[in-house]
Amino acid sequence: MSWHRAPRDILPSVARWVVPAWLVLPTSALLPAVDLTGLVALLALAFSDSAKGAMPYIVIAYIVLIVSRDGVDRRQRLREAAAMTLAMVLFLGAGAWFNERLVKPAFASPRPDIVELSNRGVLPISPTRFYELGSKGERRHYLTNVFSESQGAALRLSPRVREHWLEETGYSFPSGHSSASMLVATFFLCVGGATLRGRRALALVPLLPWALFVCVSRPVLRVHRPLDITLGAVQGTIIGVCAFLFVWALARPRPAQSDGHAVAATT
Repeated sequence: MSWHRAPRDILPSVARWVVPAWLVLPTSALLPAVDLTGLVALLALAFSDSAKGAMPYIVIAYIVLIVSRDGVDRRQRLREAAAMTLAMVLFLGAGAWFNERLVKPAFASPRPDIVELSNRGVLPISPTRFYELGSKGERRHYLTNVFSESQGAALRLSPRVREHWLEETGYSFPSGHSSASMLVATFFLCVGGATLRGRRALALVPLLPWALFVCVSRPVLRVHRPLDITLGAVQGTIIGVCAFLFVWALARPRPAQSDGHAVAATT
């Protein structure tokens, strides 16, 4: 049987790693302020960007890793690939929509960089007034003009971090990057833990550290708070488990049905 562990076995095993990771994230509040013109900021930005730009490639790589394992026939490979692809499209999309359209507007928490810009006088209006400007695009246009007028005199930002601040003009709580990265990590830890063995299973090891670095990169870049990334990670984990159960229901082999076909073929 190509799925050697059931949800009742794999979920407690994954939880032993993921739940402690949640507890690490609030300690990001203890990190010192990082020079946003330096190498650490650029590394943080690279991890942050990987939760969006590199996400399709990460998903595809792990789907290929799982379906190309030995002992699986072509029909089962196709069924698993289709189920995992559908799960990622549905649950990543639904998670992003739920976060951006419902949760964030409900809490209406301003981003820490917007608060900082207002407190330092670079942003001539309050954070509340800034978020009343309208859509993300309108806020981005306004902030672009503010940065242009100030010419960066009151800021120490690398050009790439500055562009990131201009891009991230939505609300802060909870972190969408943290949610998406933990969703993908949890999902593939569950599916991979249920299907992979030996050396192939070792490829699952980088998933959780990658997701944690994505989460921590957000307060390092001052676009989220520790609470934002912690609750975002919890949210992503829950959605990731739901995505795994969805794939388990659609794609796992069904021995009882196989036995029935075998009986029918001999009579």
